[in-house]
Amino acid sequence: MAMLLRPVGALALAVLFALAPVAGRAQDATTMRAAALVDQIAAELKSFHVANQSVPREDPQAPAVAERQGRHVAFAAWGLLRQLQAFRRFNGLPVTALPPVPGGMPDLGTAVPFLELALAQVRELRPVFGEAAPPPRSDAPVGSDADKTATDIYGGLMQIGLSIAGFELPPIDLNESAALIAVLLGQIDRMRAALGHTEKLPEQNVEAKLIGDVQTQAFMLLRDIRSVVGADGARVSLPKPYVMPNRRIASLQWASVYELVLTALADAAAMKAGLGVNEPVPPPEPTTGNPPSAVFESLLMAKAGLTSLK
Repeated sequence: MAMLLRPVGALALAVLFALAPVAGRAQDATTMRAAALVDQIAAELKSFHVANQSVPREDPQAPAVAERQGRHVAFAAWGLLRQLQAFRRFNGLPVTALPPVPGGMPDLGTAVPFLELALAQVRELRPVFGEAAPPPRSDAPVGSDADKTATDIYGGLMQIGLSIAGFELPPIDLNESAALIAVLLGQIDRMRAALGHTEKLPEQNVEAKLIGDVQTQAFMLLRDIRSVVGADGARVSLPKPYVMPNRRIASLQWASVYELVLTALADAAAMKAGLGVNEPVPPPEPTTGNPPSAVFESLLMAKAGLTSLK
């Protein structure tokens, strides 16, 4: 019998080594597809700027993009669809509802359908800009996409956001950040329920706050996430490596608060999936009349909820 085990073991190893490159190629193909879609969206918008004699908005004070993972690209692509809603509404085109983020572990594969939808929606804007000539590049990935990382793709999405802002759209405001924090609180509640928590989070009451206070608290929330998943005996986990965005100091904008919360939401969705809770992440519900102090209070509630997960 011992003699029979050797060829079986060798066969198993052969299969294992044969499958590893296949998995790698599938991942590379997903990365290339996501990179190609981002490049194509950027090219379409560039042709619109040429026709419109406009330029993308510059943000010279923005920090360099820190390392990102596939989950962050997925939620950035989801955020792009929200921005395209505003872009289409601004130009008199119909607006479709923002889809939920599918349940399970978010990754680059999650981003691809959002990017495909974004490209289709951008192309529908061509008549607004006088049937702007389509860029020469096809939708197919090219060799240069093979070297792209999730961080590169995320950076491309940030540039697309600035390109859309160059068409003089109203900027992201605090109400949009407040709506996104409400989604984040919902994800934290799902994790708390999975761990047996039934008590409600305490209400927070703070004095008047400024945008700088809110931005700092949103940044600290990402540190809280790392503290929770990195604690001894942690009950929730997050796929490594953990990432921490560079902090914006010189320029305070609600858009930067929104980006920080979107990053936290991507991490929360991954933590929730790690607990076996595979419900989709719902789109934000519109909200109005939120002062900065209310947004700050919601972030404090999120902090309390994360702390209870330890």
